[in-house]
Amino acid sequence: MRKSIVPDETLSPQLTQEFLDNAGQFAVILEDCGLVRLKRLTKQQLASSSREFGIIEKYCYLLETNSQPVIRDISFKNGIQIGSQYCQLYTLADAADLPPLCGSRINYDKYSTDKTKFSIGFAAPLGLLLPCNHIYNQYVFIDDAQATLKKLESKKLRLQSLSAYSRGNSIAMDAVNDFLNESISEQRLPIKAHFNVLVWTSDKEKLKDVKNMVSTSLAQMEAMPKQETLGAAQIFWGGIPGNAGDFPSNDCFDSFAEQASCFFNQETNYRSSISPVGIRLGERLNGMPCHVDLSDEPMKKGIITNRNKFILGPSGSGKSFFTNHMVRSYYEQGTHVVLVDVGHSYKGLCTLVNGYYFTYDEKKIRFALIRFTFLPEIPWIRKSVNR
Repeated sequence: MRKSIVPDETLSPQLTQEFLDNAGQFAVILEDCGLVRLKRLTKQQLASSSREFGIIEKYCYLLETNSQPVIRDISFKNGIQIGSQYCQLYTLADAADLPPLCGSRINYDKYSTDKTKFSIGFAAPLGLLLPCNHIYNQYVFIDDAQATLKKLESKKLRLQSLSAYSRGNSIAMDAVNDFLNESISEQRLPIKAHFNVLVWTSDKEKLKDVKNMVSTSLAQMEAMPKQETLGAAQIFWGGIPGNAGDFPSNDCFDSFAEQASCFFNQETNYRSSISPVGIRLGERLNGMPCHVDLSDEPMKKGIITNRNKFILGPSGSGKSFFTNHMVRSYYEQGTHVVLVDVGHSYKGLCTLVNGYYFTYDEKKIRFALIRFTFLPEIPWIRKSVNR
């Protein structure tokens, strides 16, 4: 008889401290790049109070950030139903359902042309580009690499002994053998991965439309959509923040860390910068205005090493329009602006802000090169210049 329903690992102070040390090392590795910052959630942020709900309750009851705290029933009898929300769960848990090729990026046809390609993350169709309420869960389990390879060696021997009875066993044996060879020769890290999308709608009649959206998004990745029914409750339970240790291992597939990272969601919702200097831009999906700092904030984060800007685009793409907006924004923030205008694209802006606009007539004014001569070494001139 077990003394507690809680796993023994969570009750051991030594194992808890070992876990915290490993998590701290992982956080340091991610933060060293300078592009990612991690923040440990507190008990108040995880759990709920009488006036505010935590992240666990947000996930279990599908609550939005600005919604009122409410307790909802969760049922798995006829699909997944959480309160008045009808849900469906689609998984990528079998290697047979995965796309034949994966990479760090794919082309987004809506913003691409014949000559220029607009790149987005490989899993972007399951992220912001999926036009319905959804949660995209990504799991990567890193076990003991040597123990994993040993299990695969045993699996290969079993398939080899059965290969004479079935061609499928022979094909599976070759696949396991190729996996082992690549892991050893290329020094790959074997892992177990799982990805799923939980979608929901308050209108039961729209479940078919939601299913078509998910199927289309997975088809863009060349993946086979699978609607989970039998194991939906276990997968939903394992998706509770902080409960990934109870995720069913039989719903994972073997892969390498490089391939699994391609399925990570690389895009996020647009957020305004807290920097006092910047410009207002409209985000692509909904046109909402966002405050963006293109100069100081990227310098502080180490993303850029200078504040030079290069605006490139074909004729009529909006280069002058964007420059007018950028110059106007910087001017209103107290920036001194000197602009060389060749095509008279900024004369209206100069007049609007009561600036000085110098122009010339090609027929009346002749230009001549100015010859600069160095002054002789006269002490009083040098002193005046230094002043």
